[in-house]
Amino acid sequence: MSTYVAPDLTSLGLAQLTSLAGRGALVTGGARGIGAAIATRLAEAGARVVIADRDGAEERAAALSAGRDHRVTGITMDIADEESVRAGVASAAEGGSLDVLVNNAAILDPTGDPLGASSDHLRRILDVNVVGTFQVTREVASRMAPGGSVVNVVSTSGLRVSKGTMAYAASKHAVTGLTRSLALELSDRGIRVTGVAPGIVSTPGVAEVIDDMVAFGYGNDRPPLQPFGRQGLPDDIARVVYFLCTDLASWVSGQVIGVESGRLEVLA
Repeated sequence: MSTYVAPDLTSLGLAQLTSLAGRGALVTGGARGIGAAIATRLAEAGARVVIADRDGAEERAAALSAGRDHRVTGITMDIADEESVRAGVASAAEGGSLDVLVNNAAILDPTGDPLGASSDHLRRILDVNVVGTFQVTREVASRMAPGGSVVNVVSTSGLRVSKGTMAYAASKHAVTGLTRSLALELSDRGIRVTGVAPGIVSTPGVAEVIDDMVAFGYGNDRPPLQPFGRQGLPDDIARVVYFLCTDLASWVSGQVIGVESGRLEVLA
């Protein structure tokens, strides 16, 4: 049995349960797309937000802070580089406690025909999406107090597979396993670990590779179906991540929530 005993929050009102005031949050890959939307929502809820990205973190932080009370800063960090992670997390912690971590940074690079793929292609994606996620979690969770929350942005590719994306799917299935394993391992420390699995979301990153994915066969084995009539938007994902970061979800850990309008269930 865990040595940590979760507090009973029954007497708290919604304003207290939904507030992130006084908490520090680190969002990797926060300079654009889903990460930027998540940083926006967490800052809106009162968190001190640190955006970490290889490029554009400071510019995005400045844009989110302009004309608002949001406390957002940006740091340059490459999650696949262990020294960069250590230095980046140490820098983020200088501003105060780190109570929330959102592991959003990842790369999506279509594999195409797996029999023609190189080992380096697979290693590069695993280094970023799996090892990188672990490295950031290790550095941040070691600093977290009980009640902390880690949210991994997984992907529906971590729950199902499609043609042309073998390496990415392998990495995201690994992150699903990492999420569940760390939820168990960190429960004694009072740290919750959860995940969200977005479907196809309109982001710059997806736009850069979607033509190649389709050319390699992505989606060709499934009908073009959007149960809610449109692709996802970054804020659709950000709102669910925000929920998992708050005390509303204080009894939720080890779960990966699909945020894809029910498409996976229809096409399973």
